[in-house]
Amino acid sequence: MTVRFSHLKGGEVQMEKIYWVSRQKMSLGQIKAVREIHGDDVKIIKDRVVFKTTEAFGEYLAEHHDGFTYTTAETSHCLWAAVNGHQEFGVFENHALRRKDDALELKAVYHVVRVSNRVEFQLAWTSRRYRKERYMQRQRQATRG
Repeated sequence: MTVRFSHLKGGEVQMEKIYWVSRQKMSLGQIKAVREIHGDDVKIIKDRVVFKTTEAFGEYLAEHHDGFTYTTAETSHCLWAAVNGHQEFGVFENHALRRKDDALELKAVYHVVRVSNRVEFQLAWTSRRYRKERYMQRQRQATRG
């Protein structure tokens, strides 16, 4: 399956392998979002790595360049990898409030990408609820202005 990414040259990528680097299980919302972004046939590989140094996440990315990596690694690890020019990767943002079943609800998926000589966090996916919240916020700002 071919998936379109605005931040990739040519705008399309064939992605077959996703690395999920976390001690936690992926939520159903995270799995759904990954499949919407990368395609239904993508293979998700869970890797329970614990990074002991800030540089370790960057080293992991360099060793796993055959797929796209999503992580719940500490912010310092992600920032170090992004600033030091390692492979692109993704992070998840959850709603601050929990659902009625006490699970965290996925709010958005961001891809950390290098564009020319700078690093950008680009929105790759948002939940319907989050899109509605952002729309309502923009409407309120427009009526105030």
